[in-house]
Amino acid sequence: MRKDLPPRYYLTHFHEFLKFFEGANSMLLSDEAADFVERFNALDDDKKCIVVRAANRKYAVIDRTQFNYGEITEPQAQIDWLIDSGWFGDLSNASLNDIAGVLTKDALLALLAEYGSTQGLASLTKPKLVTLLNEHIGARGWPESFSLNNYLVCLFDNALRYLLFIYFGNTKSRLNQFSMRDLGVMRTRSDSVTDTARFESKSDAQAAWFYANHYSQLAFYNNDMLLALADSDFPATEGVSASFYRDQLLYALGLKCWLLIGPEG
Repeated sequence: MRKDLPPRYYLTHFHEFLKFFEGANSMLLSDEAADFVERFNALDDDKKCIVVRAANRKYAVIDRTQFNYGEITEPQAQIDWLIDSGWFGDLSNASLNDIAGVLTKDALLALLAEYGSTQGLASLTKPKLVTLLNEHIGARGWPESFSLNNYLVCLFDNALRYLLFIYFGNTKSRLNQFSMRDLGVMRTRSDSVTDTARFESKSDAQAAWFYANHYSQLAFYNNDMLLALADSDFPATEGVSASFYRDQLLYALGLKCWLLIGPEG
């Protein structure tokens, strides 16, 4: 039999998610994540619903016209307030990965066509098209045909993704797994743990996040970004989990740099 969830089920799930950080894992919260939790708890329920609805999206870029939910009082007014309070910003704050998430390949090619010929571009991967679009935007701005007004970026996304990483132990799991559990699609949250800290310390958790986050974004880095990352200072790791993410990134980054500059570079 089909199960139905209550109108604000996602808010209940999010409170359950945040409760995880009241126990042993509270020591792993970054300053940014701790500030997010404090600011979120200070919101009224309608504004919390907007934030959590946005947090449930796969990417940090949202279309505000899709947020007219019946269980939220005056949702567009709530969004305006949240923009003024620093919860959402314009697309200048978006990562290449997030832009790629909300634009199809055909849409990317159409935008690139505004800058000139797209001959040969159809064979490029989506990350490469997004990187190219970003270079054009940096030089000439967004195409006039593209409406920026409805798109917003979740300015809390980095804090949220850090919390998700600590909760699930990976960069791919999302909040919708709570709904899938309640609907019977998933039997348990097997990726999560009980009240046991995932990492040895706060610094180890932040180091693990540094490596895991860069690894997940690597396909969207241009050559200059790859070389700059390779030349940066890498945080030390303590535990097995953090060391795994370090090794994963360094191997992938080393391979990309080797292809760029050659074995004798």
